[in-house]
Amino acid sequence: MIYDNLNNYYLRGFTLLELLVAISIFSILASIAYGGLIVVLNNNDHHERVSNRLSEIQSTFVFLQRDIEQAVYRSIREETSQKLPALYSAPKENVLLELTRTGWQNPLEQKRSELQRVSYHVKEGKLYRGYWTSLDRKYNAKKHDAAMFSNFKTIHFRFLDDKNKWHLTWPPYGKDDPNDQLPVAIETTIDSNDFGSITRLFSLKNV
Repeated sequence: MIYDNLNNYYLRGFTLLELLVAISIFSILASIAYGGLIVVLNNNDHHERVSNRLSEIQSTFVFLQRDIEQAVYRSIREETSQKLPALYSAPKENVLLELTRTGWQNPLEQKRSELQRVSYHVKEGKLYRGYWTSLDRKYNAKKHDAAMFSNFKTIHFRFLDDKNKWHLTWPPYGKDDPNDQLPVAIETTIDSNDFGSITRLFSLKNV
């Protein structure tokens, strides 16, 4: 009799109340687990975005450093045959920086110069680096632009002359400055929405 009672006890199903309690407990645990998963995924997305932004700004400064440190004194002729200084900056014309640099690698050994004309300008809230395939530009010369950095408040350059005086444009007195020369150093400041104001100072090795 005792055996039959125990057997019947273990064979009977759950009551409705027990099922509701079990489902409630499972729902609570699932909600806690889901909330934790969302937090982990959001943190992962945030860290990935920050990492990508950090990589962008580091890459921007690397390109700036290479271009500036390899700047050489070589003026060019633009499409209208007007002379442009070896290094030129006119923020009001949206020319943050334009210069002639050496060290343009030529792994395919094409018939071209190792000098390259590069520029930096802002368009639609993005900083672009551009270059031309030839120094002296012909009519409708094609410029190759690549976006470098975005989501920033301001970006500006300062130029140090050989008398230790800073200038906001270069040449200091316009593109027709008779004392045209390369600056000694260039200071770049980017006010980023993510990382605040970042300033780098680059010296020109060929001065």
